[in-house]
Amino acid sequence: AQPTRYYCKFASVENSEHVWSELLTDQIYRAVSPSLVPETKAVILEGRLARASKIVEQDDLTVTNAARNAGFILDALVGNWDATYNANNLVMSSGAAMRIDTGNALFFRARGERKPDGQFGDIVQELEKGADPTRLGGGMRQNYPGLTVQDIETQTAELEQALTDQKIDEITESVRMSQAARDELKQVLKARRDYIIQWSKEVVSGQRTLA
Repeated sequence: AQPTRYYCKFASVENSEHVWSELLTDQIYRAVSPSLVPETKAVILEGRLARASKIVEQDDLTVTNAARNAGFILDALVGNWDATYNANNLVMSSGAAMRIDTGNALFFRARGERKPDGQFGDIVQELEKGADPTRLGGGMRQNYPGLTVQDIETQTAELEQALTDQKIDEITESVRMSQAARDELKQVLKARRDYIIQWSKEVVSGQRTLA
């Protein structure tokens, strides 16, 4: 049998929480929609922490709008701006648009610096249409052309069912971030989930339009 190949992304000595943040983000996607992320795990290689990501067999296809749109609600939940902004982070595999690099999610930017204050909080601005394509924290729905109300309703129902308070606590406690960071993430993720559920209800009922 052929050996399983992984791509390893190493943590910097001073910022291991960035890698743990990626691993947590992977778990969030996996808990709700496993086809959106590859298999990943934390490993120690030559004394260094790394995120090992199983190399996926890519379809000979470009990412379709429908495939990208299937992850809209989860991308918004975790603030994964690069899911639309950087094509290198999204590949087609087994018909799904896989988020192969989640370094730009939660509190972090892609290179490990923290997002500006207020860019990952209780209000999920990513659900809206943003005016500035370089500032997706203020809205990124414009990068999901063809997204429908049915897409939003279906994805939100899956989110609500799978990402319970207990599940959020369980997966957040599984990563080796500081307790303060884990506690903050648990609170923010629950608030963002609840915000999305309410926002979706308003969209489905027609109280909020997708103009």
